[in-house]
Amino acid sequence: MSISLAHKLAKRLAKVRKDGTLSYLRPDGKTQVTVEYDGDTPIRVDTVVISAQHDPDVSLEQSAEISRNM
Repeated sequence: MSISLAHKLAKRLAKVRKDGTLSYLRPDGKTQVTVEYDGDTPIRVDTVVISAQHDPDVSLEQSAEISRNM
């Protein structure tokens, strides 16, 4: 489940960069999802990390826009 969710987030990150939704993003993005399991059963998503390279002139408010558009 962790890898599936991380891949979906990475694809979305690439999509919003390529379609111009977040035109200030650069190609170097990373995602990580940590899921808590009980045996083989996922119980909850514990942590989601999205890291994205961006234009150096982007403000903090603009960079927060990433999470709203994911």
